[in-house]
Amino acid sequence: MEIVEDGINLQSILHFPFSILQFPIKSSLITLLPVALAACQSAPATHENALIDLWAQNTAAFGVYVPNENPPTAEQRRNRDRPPPVYTKEGGERLAQNPLYDFVFLNLEGAYDVGAVSAIAEGLRSPTAVSRKTLLVRA
Repeated sequence: MEIVEDGINLQSILHFPFSILQFPIKSSLITLLPVALAACQSAPATHENALIDLWAQNTAAFGVYVPNENPPTAEQRRNRDRPPPVYTKEGGERLAQNPLYDFVFLNLEGAYDVGAVSAIAEGLRSPTAVSRKTLLVRA
């Protein structure tokens, strides 16, 4: 059986994996269903991501890589040694204080570290932050 409202098959639009008519429903619910769906679709989505707002306005965004706070020494570079990178809350706070950055990019490809993500995210939320930054993480 199909549920049809104004000539539109609601069951096919809503992709019900079951027949809604298998369940006892009052006809008023079926009448209100299109109204409820229209209300949900017309409500604007809210978010707190400034980067999405910039992109939606076709505005360029500026960001930087999160710097490793444990860069290799000259000797380590000569020997091609790579010490593990270090990312801290304080490093995130320094990035948060720069008004030019819309986003920061944390590259953890091949060495994902949830502690690094947490530390930078916490630093970006610092009370001394001059603007809200988006944290992009490559894992």
